[in-house]
Amino acid sequence: MTVVNRLQIQSPNALLIISGDFNHVSLLSSLSTFTQYVTCATRDNTILDLFYANTKEAYKPHPLPTVGRADHNLVFFESVYKPLVHRQPAVTRMVRKWSTEAEDALRDCFDTTRWELFSEVHEEDIDALTDTITDYINFCEENTVPTRTVRCFSNNKPWTNPDIKALLKEKKKAFMSRNREELKAVQIRLRRKIREGKKTYRRKLEDQLQASNVTGVWRGLKTISGHNNSPKTLTEKDKDWADELNRFFNPFDMTSVPSPNHQLHPLSLRTSSPPPPLSTSSQQPSLSPGSCLSVTTEQVRNQLRKMNVRKVAGPDKISSRLLRTCSDQLCDIVQHMFNLSLKLGRAPQVWKTSCLVPVPPP
Repeated sequence: MTVVNRLQIQSPNALLIISGDFNHVSLLSSLSTFTQYVTCATRDNTILDLFYANTKEAYKPHPLPTVGRADHNLVFFESVYKPLVHRQPAVTRMVRKWSTEAEDALRDCFDTTRWELFSEVHEEDIDALTDTITDYINFCEENTVPTRTVRCFSNNKPWTNPDIKALLKEKKKAFMSRNREELKAVQIRLRRKIREGKKTYRRKLEDQLQASNVTGVWRGLKTISGHNNSPKTLTEKDKDWADELNRFFNPFDMTSVPSPNHQLHPLSLRTSSPPPPLSTSSQQPSLSPGSCLSVTTEQVRNQLRKMNVRKVAGPDKISSRLLRTCSDQLCDIVQHMFNLSLKLGRAPQVWKTSCLVPVPPP
């Protein structure tokens, strides 16, 4: 009592908490301004662990199973005030379940497709041709590759996997049913799974460091810190604005075409680094419709096989893994679109639309 009174006099606005294992003792008579928050049994059917604080309606108690071999249950005190990071709901996402069977089925689908029909219908309408082929590829992916729904929580540990989540649910169910034998068995399996998950995650980070995989290490750090950028959905207004910028800056582009004996570098698709610049000459005119430049099927196939499957899809929603997996089936139609774009001297609108995330200055 003397210590509590002295602390209240020294810091009248401070939060004071008194907790411990109390046996048939109550402090409410001597500390009337304090509130006792433990309202659930902490050992069998008895409340032995008390929690006093000099604030009212600040916490909500929730009973939890024991930790390890302890004989007292846990009590989780949830703060009535929740910070903004804790008020964020779980994010539900749809992910593709890629497998060998799904990849083979997708290749078979594209093998039986008559791609020349698209070219015959749209002829030299590059925008309509690109949109139709893009929609068809996405349609085949949606009907061939299965999806599953996952829930991502902001407080998930990076080593948490579906097995650990299932065991946590079993532990909670066993605790609520008051089955001690089942609870002990679930706790043993849970501790084993957590150790295995931590070892697997540690080996993953060590392998990335040894392989100088800066991208993987940076992704792991963002996962641990919770710094994840939410994707932005493009609207028609954004596309019109991007197209207007392209039309405005296009007259200032004085890049010339290479000489006739210069070999064209294969066009790059969503690669991390752009292709080397083409040789220029001040006497040659800029790229115009009817240019003799062209790319071969082998060049397109090689670029598709170099796709990074971890790259996010662009506004066309075609995943990089699909392009790399079905490079042999898609190289002909992609080569036709590239050559048609070079012949007409303009690129389809969907290829000129991008998602740009500005990085604020430090």
